[in-house]
Amino acid sequence: MTETYVLRTINGARLPAAISNDVARTVEVVASTMTLLPDRTFRGRTAYRETVRGSRPGTREEHATGTYERSGHVLRLDNAEIGTRTELQVRRDTLEYLSPLGSTWVFQRAPRDGGEASGTSEGP
Repeated sequence: MTETYVLRTINGARLPAAISNDVARTVEVVASTMTLLPDRTFRGRTAYRETVRGSRPGTREEHATGTYERSGHVLRLDNAEIGTRTELQVRRDTLEYLSPLGSTWVFQRAPRDGGEASGTSEGP
């Protein structure tokens, strides 16, 4: 069964959420989704908005693909393109990711009909 997760919060803040904010520029995540496919592959997409002081905001997207495995409450994503392994904590209908920069990203499972999930569920 295909499962899609939608990013709801970063450090408890709804999107768009700043992940970098200094004097010269601000980087915000505006959307992110992750899809787990039955063949144990995944695909992800994250959209960013970057504002450099004195300039108009620009946008960019990152895409990721690879394989995954589940072990208990841990989901491991292997991105062979860039050689990374990412671990997420599985909680009921959410996935929690602790980024290398120390921020917590909470993804919520989307309804199976393809509609948007509502609210967040960050508890274990």
